[in-house]
Amino acid sequence: MIRIKCLGGAYNGQVRTPPADMKPVLLLFEMVDQGFGWQIDFSGADREETIQWGGADLMARAYRAVKNGRVATFLGVEYKTVEELQAFEDAIVDSGYYVKVNRDDDEGLEVLIIQPE
Repeated sequence: MIRIKCLGGAYNGQVRTPPADMKPVLLLFEMVDQGFGWQIDFSGADREETIQWGGADLMARAYRAVKNGRVATFLGVEYKTVEELQAFEDAIVDSGYYVKVNRDDDEGLEVLIIQPE
């Protein structure tokens, strides 16, 4: 079970469990559009929820970055516009690797592959 803490707006500090039928990307993109952040607690999530919400979290972070004039970077390629986000997502999926957020700050979002051991 996913738990989301809202970091802004009227719900600042509140923690909620989203309904099972909620589309994660729609919720998180709406939060970006409203100008506030979030924290996701994955500790009670099953594998499917982790994949679904983790992917949505990554794309919402990329959306927030480019919407605010920053860049989303993967494998050295910078994606600078909302229109380029599909190419960003495709590059991650097509890489065939698990990925992690290396940095999400004032410069932008940097996503790295997780090297197999």
